[in-house]
Amino acid sequence: MASTSVNQAPSTHTGPAQNDYTTPPLSIDFYRNFLAQSAALTEELDRLATHPTGPDRADALEHAQASLTRLSSAVRDATASFIPARDQRTYADTLKFLSTRLAEAKAPRAKFAFKSGSGNRPGGGRGLLAGWGETKKNASAISLEDAAELAQQRRRGAPGYVSSGESSWAGTPAGLRSPASEAAVEGEVDEQGETPHAALSSTADGTVQSPSTTITIPNKSHAYMKPPPTPSSTTNAGTATLSDLSFCVVDLSSHSFATLTLLNINHCLLLCGHVTGAVHATNIQSSKIVVASQQFRMHDSNACSVYLHTASRPIIEGCTGIGFAALPSWLRSEDGDGGGEEMWRQVDDF
Repeated sequence: MASTSVNQAPSTHTGPAQNDYTTPPLSIDFYRNFLAQSAALTEELDRLATHPTGPDRADALEHAQASLTRLSSAVRDATASFIPARDQRTYADTLKFLSTRLAEAKAPRAKFAFKSGSGNRPGGGRGLLAGWGETKKNASAISLEDAAELAQQRRRGAPGYVSSGESSWAGTPAGLRSPASEAAVEGEVDEQGETPHAALSSTADGTVQSPSTTITIPNKSHAYMKPPPTPSSTTNAGTATLSDLSFCVVDLSSHSFATLTLLNINHCLLLCGHVTGAVHATNIQSSKIVVASQQFRMHDSNACSVYLHTASRPIIEGCTGIGFAALPSWLRSEDGDGGGEEMWRQVDDF
């Protein structure tokens, strides 16, 4: 076992600056807003894809184009000011994906016609299912476009995307999904965009937004999620699991949990709140984690920034390019999260 301090992992990735910020760092705040705004635009393009005709289609296309133009301009300005070089590819890929989706929405729709030969078989034509039956890809290696298309298919089959009303950019959607131990239910949204705890209904995918002891958020892409606090999630009685997320922002900063599990996270910002027990993070790639916990363990992860307050030495195993910094003061609890002010520096690297 080798004891390492911040930014001594075998990588050129230096992680976040070692400062105790009194306000959110610009890069984190911009990243959170960018993902929320890109998710809103993706939802708008999804609606255009499922409603190819209608009197308001031209206005909707014009609004989507204006949103993409504003988003591209914001990224261009931020790139010149404060976006790190290692993050610029993330923004570029997302903008390219959105541009492609918008171009497809603007293109005239071809009239339906039967095709002979391989074009009628899955994988025989050109489109979403091209190559589906021919080559099996590793799920972790699919492209941004493929991942978003698959997410779009899931959303069409399982409703439940609602607005959190928390983003500083207008029109932010949120997939607020939190499973309970038994029945599958989902919160409805009132006219003010709030999710009342008592308004619940069943869904097809076994997820829930309810005052339970468990929060689970699985299989999301390009989404902003902020589940409202429940009695158990503010008294350290619950558990939380976030899994298979890509290009998402998850805000659990108002929650407290006994344990937290993070699994298969890619290009995400996770505001994880307060954990009285252990945080277990596995296969986290190019993401930012903000959390206060009793213990922190990370496995098989790469190129991540961890803003941490912990009462014990953080442990990383099989990781490269992991940067640590103190939990920003604006996320500290009123009691200061206990002792261990400098434990985030004492990283055990196996």
